[in-house]
Amino acid sequence: MAEIEHVANALCLELANSVNNRSAPTADWLADPAGYLAWVESLGLRPGPTPSQADLKVLVELREAVFRTFAAVAATAAPDQSDLDAITSVHAAGFAEHGLVHAEDGYRRNWPPTVSVGSLSAAAASSAVELLTGTAQERIKSCPSCEWLFLDISKNGTRRWCSMAMCGSRIKAKRHYDRARTATVTVP
Repeated sequence: MAEIEHVANALCLELANSVNNRSAPTADWLADPAGYLAWVESLGLRPGPTPSQADLKVLVELREAVFRTFAAVAATAAPDQSDLDAITSVHAAGFAEHGLVHAEDGYRRNWPPTVSVGSLSAAAASSAVELLTGTAQERIKSCPSCEWLFLDISKNGTRRWCSMAMCGSRIKAKRHYDRARTATVTVP
């Protein structure tokens, strides 16, 4: 399986990017329990119990709703209400299960120390709601090469690719090759 890259700057967008190359998938980290566990660990989280295929199917459904929603936002289009409803439903269920607790520095969500599919779904839906209701929608972008979504946190907001290493260099090299190939040679 391919190396797991994280370039999105938001958990919900990382979930949307858990499939590599949507037009011709080469890796889907949520296709099986082993991939899911590797993906969760790559996020720096401690995985809980190994999920069933049915659990993963539910997570994939959320992933696709999140992807469609934020792909629409990146294209400055309105997301489908059914996708927003799916995110809201998972968020509400997750908030009911993992609500607020008092901490020394204020309040925080009551996330468990290990991640189950349910708590990961709730955290991703919470991330999506936060992103959708915040002020960063204009900084949500889609990589023109691989379609991965990302929150552009660059100072001037001009990030174009998921990452320079993954797609930026490849696109720049292709452009250079195309220019060189079509340039006319002047003979003195």
